[in-house]
Amino acid sequence: YAARGGGWASTRWVPEYGRTYTEEKLAAARRAANDPALWLDDLRWTAEDFELIAERHLALEDATARVGSPVLVCDTDAFATTLWYERYVGEPAPESFQRYNDRHHLWILTDPDGVPFEQDGWRDGEAIRHRMSARFQEELERRGLPHVVVTGTREERLAAAVPAVEALLEKGWSFAAPLRPA
Repeated sequence: YAARGGGWASTRWVPEYGRTYTEEKLAAARRAANDPALWLDDLRWTAEDFELIAERHLALEDATARVGSPVLVCDTDAFATTLWYERYVGEPAPESFQRYNDRHHLWILTDPDGVPFEQDGWRDGEAIRHRMSARFQEELERRGLPHVVVTGTREERLAAAVPAVEALLEKGWSFAAPLRPA
């Protein structure tokens, strides 16, 4: 992105905290059970796990944004964590998760069609890709969150995503009125 120049030159990226948390949770479960063969399917997920993932991801976003960048690309976010909560816990996320609805200015939803599935040992599975993508789009639309769906080749996806981000940069920023004593 930096090679594009302009607002892209100082683009920052925030990795997915959920993966780090999962690795730590699995390691702790293996130690507790003294069983190095435990795997992801053996883990039990709770609301507290997902709340912690969301909060820590938000903290990573805030820390990265403080370094300065008009464009902050997040591999995932706390909003996405609410939908993964549904997947792993089997019920809608608690109302307390609603505070993650409108944190960002744009979501770029990548259509799984045309992108080969690459199992890295941690991914949930190819069988759920289309269902989860549809669920993300459904929830983005239901909540009225700004998003663009990118499809096609890598080049076509980039050609769809870049103008959406550049439109945000052209719009500029607005600030709330300053806080005043009551």
